[in-house]
Amino acid sequence: MHLQKGSSQRLKWQFDEPAPGKELFINEAFGNYQQQARLLVPDTERAAPALVLGGARSDFTRLNPLLYRLQAAGIGSLTGNLSGHSLASEPGAVAPSLATNLEEAQRFHTHIAARCRTLIGHSLGAAITLKLAARLPQVDRIVL
Repeated sequence: MHLQKGSSQRLKWQFDEPAPGKELFINEAFGNYQQQARLLVPDTERAAPALVLGGARSDFTRLNPLLYRLQAAGIGSLTGNLSGHSLASEPGAVAPSLATNLEEAQRFHTHIAARCRTLIGHSLGAAITLKLAARLPQVDRIVL
C-alpha cells in the first residue's frame, strides 16, 4: 500500500475541513481510472479501523462529522470515493453501477482487511456495505 500525505483531489472535495489527527491517502488504480481513499489514523488507537462507505452524491468528506469523532475517540477509518457520486470521483468508471462501486469498496477494504472487522455504510453506502459484508467472513460488525 502506497500512502501519500496529501491529496491532489482536495479542490474537488465537498467539505475541506482539517482532520483532528493524521490523514493519509491511497490512490487506487482500477484499469483505466483511479479512485482515492482517505485513511484517518488516531493518535492513540483504541479499536481497529473501520471501512466506511458513503452515500450517493457524496465523497469521503461528507461523513467528516462522524469520521472525525471516531478518530478523536481512537478509531481509525478508511473511506474511498466511489465512481459516479462526486466531483472528487471523476473521472471514474465509464458506466458506474452498484456492482462497480462494490468492486471499488472491496479493493479499498484490502488495504485494512487484516485488522478490519467493522463496516459502516451511510445511505446508498449501506446497500453496498451489506453486499460487501456477505463477501467478507471476518467482518462481524455492521453499522448502517
